[in-house]
Amino acid sequence: MSEANKPHKEAASPADADGVSKDDTPLPITEGPAELDEAAPVEAKPLLRRRVARTAKRSLADTPAFLRYVIQRFIEDRGLQTASSLTYTSLLGLVPIIAVFLAILSAFPALEGARDQVKEMILAPLAPGAGETVRNALETFLDNAKGLGTMGVIGIAVTSILMLNTIESTLNGIWRVVLRRPLGLKLIVFWALLTLPPLLIAASLSLSSYFFDVASRVDVFGIADIMEQVTPFLMQAVAFTFLFAATPNRRVRIRDAMRGGLVASLLFGCLKAGFGFYVASATSNQTIYGALAAVPVFLLWIYLSWMVILIGAEVAAALPEWRGVLAAEQRRRLTSGERLVAAVGILKVLWRASLEGRAVDRDDIESVLPGSTADLGAVVGRLIQLNHVVVTENGGLALASDLDEVSLYALQRELGLALEETEQFHDAIANEAPDLNVPELAALMAEAEAAKAKIMARSIKRLADH
Repeated sequence: MSEANKPHKEAASPADADGVSKDDTPLPITEGPAELDEAAPVEAKPLLRRRVARTAKRSLADTPAFLRYVIQRFIEDRGLQTASSLTYTSLLGLVPIIAVFLAILSAFPALEGARDQVKEMILAPLAPGAGETVRNALETFLDNAKGLGTMGVIGIAVTSILMLNTIESTLNGIWRVVLRRPLGLKLIVFWALLTLPPLLIAASLSLSSYFFDVASRVDVFGIADIMEQVTPFLMQAVAFTFLFAATPNRRVRIRDAMRGGLVASLLFGCLKAGFGFYVASATSNQTIYGALAAVPVFLLWIYLSWMVILIGAEVAAALPEWRGVLAAEQRRRLTSGERLVAAVGILKVLWRASLEGRAVDRDDIESVLPGSTADLGAVVGRLIQLNHVVVTENGGLALASDLDEVSLYALQRELGLALEETEQFHDAIANEAPDLNVPELAALMAEAEAAKAKIMARSIKRLADH
């Protein structure tokens, strides 16, 4: 490597006469002008690939724990009782809301053709297998709503708003929202919830009809049949996503709302299949209730549907909390001994990279080590200030010391760290970041700890006698 291309060292931090930093607190990272041989290409980052693989593995391992957390959250929020309350509210507000949906579509001549499709899509999931009794009753109610006067329309609007207010209060509770929306903003949100869904459904159905027509003509790999099965699921997922994203009085990430919507849509599909099978095979309701058998079946269906929606909402609300729990676990502060182990591992990786004439990305090193990014970044920054590591012009890290001249004791003194070790930390590095692992270091630290314990074994009484 030419003299011009050698990494430039940064000024060392002040230390006392023993070589120990006067301030045991790790100093922040400081950038410095440095570069490696430009002819040496920066290779693919194996640490980054390992990080992705480990993250995926942890995600799979954390799924059961997350599901338990969602269930616990659902129980704490009294999900069963809330579903019962919403079932009662739905009996009063369901028909008015559907009537408002259809009235909005009637106001747009271009969407008039999709009105019947939207109506069919809304009524189809209601009480599957319960016969035509409930469906005919709902259609009768909707037809009667067309002839209402001004006061009747106002009554329907008020009933719809009251139902949406109940739904908003429920979702605000799930998202732990305390501050309520101002009345004006609340009415705007409710108006959006009443107007946008039917318009989006109608537009989606129009596009779906076009794609169905094209797919049926081409008929490659049964695309038309697949779309026919998948479209209702996707439409439900979009509707739930919109509900979870727009209703709570707080910012909800779209990806969290989408995941909750997908879970709710999946559970809704399973519920629909299972409920249809139950109604088809059960005869006790018909025997007990006779002609009114459809009523308890319909109530049960509404109750279970709200349970599914609430579970989806719990998933969407729990995701950011769960990420916070995982982040808190990862933010455990490193002990002095653990920071010494991390420093040795970092120098090992940089030494290997120096043999290949390349730099190592700082984020790749910090991402695979246990502990907080702040702690690990402080270790890297301290190594830079001690002139063991330099920062290249591209932001990478390069070795700046001859490790033959750096002893473990000297490094420990320079960093101002104790020699206590944590076996769990050694195991974590060995499992998650083998490139940063130095097996001999654990034995050396244990030996040093044993020697220190032997030297310090004198009793306090013996010391007091002298």
